[in-house]
Amino acid sequence: MLKETVEMNYTNSLAGLLESHMKSASIGDARLANQINAMMDNPYFIHRSTIRNWRTGSVKKINNWRQLVMVAIALRLDKTEANALLENGGCPSIQAINVTAQEADQKLLSFWQNDLPRPAGCTTTKDEVTDTLLLPAIAESESRGSKFGLPKLNKQALLAPGLGAVLVFSLLSHLNLLPKISLNNSGNLLVNSSFDNGSLGWITYVKDAALADFSVSDGTLRLQIKQTAKKSWHIALNQRDIEVTAGEIYTVRFRVRGVQATSMQVDITRVTNPKTSLSFENSGRKIVPIPDQWTTKFIEFEVIETISLKDGGARLFFRFGRSEKGWIELDDIELFKGIIEQPSSAPFQNTEKE
Repeated sequence: MLKETVEMNYTNSLAGLLESHMKSASIGDARLANQINAMMDNPYFIHRSTIRNWRTGSVKKINNWRQLVMVAIALRLDKTEANALLENGGCPSIQAINVTAQEADQKLLSFWQNDLPRPAGCTTTKDEVTDTLLLPAIAESESRGSKFGLPKLNKQALLAPGLGAVLVFSLLSHLNLLPKISLNNSGNLLVNSSFDNGSLGWITYVKDAALADFSVSDGTLRLQIKQTAKKSWHIALNQRDIEVTAGEIYTVRFRVRGVQATSMQVDITRVTNPKTSLSFENSGRKIVPIPDQWTTKFIEFEVIETISLKDGGARLFFRFGRSEKGWIELDDIELFKGIIEQPSSAPFQNTEKE
């Protein structure tokens, strides 16, 4: 009886509901967060660890109802399902939010417009807009897909749970309810940037008298520095198989925090000898202080030499050997060709990530 009660309580909790909806949609924390951030045109709107903390029950009460509303939209929940999610997260219902919502918030809530008071001048139902959007989308997908041997899409396929977030994004963009996706959200040159697949694609290095341990837990890379070294590269992390072009600017974006550890160096270098910097700025000047709170860093490199895989490729190179003892955590390491427009205000800080 006690076991049944515990299972029922979990099923009706925020964690249980979110786990069930995400399983039905065949979507994980990282992909859901990425799709929501793309829909909001804000890479800092929600972090995958926030979703994971909700889903696992580490966090039971939501501080930002807009994040949970966007989760419900991306998962294509109906009003009843969305209200259940909000209620179990300690948030007001859709109807209650709509009463006092500002215009921007009403645009989000208009996803459930069939069940809410219509904005002035709005006469189109969600189903009508969906049909209007899907027909040209299907036609375009057949035209483009035929070039690559991709299967044809139909309305039922586009409405499948796994593709729900894609459809919702297109729908809201079509209604001009959301800004367009910035190109800065695509084109990442690295693999496994969020460490969801452990250390796949990343190479760690500890040499000679240096003592350090690299590990990955809950999608975050953690470095424990026990003994520093004379050479910065004696404790290092890198990802290879990158191609760069002379004269182009490349931007690395990553999140970092630490305790006691003081700094690290970041550079783009050759993989083969001579393993020199490929940037006008010497790597010694790319020194990044380690903050004690999660902070997003941006570093730009102007490349001085074209390097292809035939030349051995380039690597994004993190060096920690000259830091003080302590620990450092890294996450969401991305490398883009071009300059990334940085937020004018401080980026969204994920206070729920432990």
